[in-house]
Amino acid sequence: MTLSITEQIAASMAAHPDYSNGNAYVRTKICCEVMTRLGVRIPSWMVIRTHIDKGSATDIARGVKDWRMEQAEMLQRLNARPEGLPESLTQPMQALWHAALAESGAHFDQERQSFDASQAEAERVVADALAERDAKAGELALAIEKVAGLQGAVDQERARASTERAAREQAERMAALHISDLTSQRQELAGIVASNTQELRTLTARLDDERRRHLLEIDSARQQVAHARLEGLHEGEQKGLKLEAELRREIAALRIEHTQVLRRYNELAHENSEVRAEHTQVLGRFNELAAANAKLRELQTKASRPKPGKARKQAGKALPGGMRRLKGLRKATSA
Repeated sequence: MTLSITEQIAASMAAHPDYSNGNAYVRTKICCEVMTRLGVRIPSWMVIRTHIDKGSATDIARGVKDWRMEQAEMLQRLNARPEGLPESLTQPMQALWHAALAESGAHFDQERQSFDASQAEAERVVADALAERDAKAGELALAIEKVAGLQGAVDQERARASTERAAREQAERMAALHISDLTSQRQELAGIVASNTQELRTLTARLDDERRRHLLEIDSARQQVAHARLEGLHEGEQKGLKLEAELRREIAALRIEHTQVLRRYNELAHENSEVRAEHTQVLGRFNELAAANAKLRELQTKASRPKPGKARKQAGKALPGGMRRLKGLRKATSA
């Protein structure tokens, strides 16, 4: 597997004995040496810093400058004729040296062109990636804006649903309270009706007993009068008249008492009829409230459907009307 230029530079620098413990200045000089050996042009200090993973601009620039000065001194020493070397050997060696420099320069130019092409391709890829990133960022911004709008709509829908739910719960509580009140009233009225009915039955039985007793006393008195008349006309007549007068007084008193009992009976019958009418009216209102409660539950079922559409709007419109009817029934019942 062929390594890229960046991987070759990293491997060569890591293999240098002074690289791992070296500071930014030392690593910069090692990086310049490795790049030159690989035929790579010395880049800017920011690119060098990405290779050595440390250092400021000052340290890296000083390391590049010192490395170039050292290379210049080495080239000067190489171009200078060594001491003690004959003149006849100097020119062939210089020619050989210049030929080697030309060959290395050609190789260096070829490597540099390849590197420049690779760098241009990398820059093109980076530009494409940046353009794609900008496009994705724009799409992401639009998506975020759309999500924010949808979130706002969802929050509004939740708030509206919460309001509707609170209204439904309030209406249900009012309906339950009203139903409880009507149930208590119905039970109370039923107790009153039962009590009045029992009292009417008691009074009727008492009246019947009194009438039978009075009839028996009247018959007994008549028999006594007839017997007295047989025993003696005068004394019997006096006693009979006296007894008859007493009986008449008792009969008159009984008739008065019977009239009072009958009047009380009629009053209780009238009160019982009024209680029955009121009981019928309360029962009718109770049935109306039960129908309104059923309508409210139907509207609640329609409002709890997942798709908010026309039905939910109609349920929202119908709910206040149902609540007004419940309030009207409650006021009428209280009145």
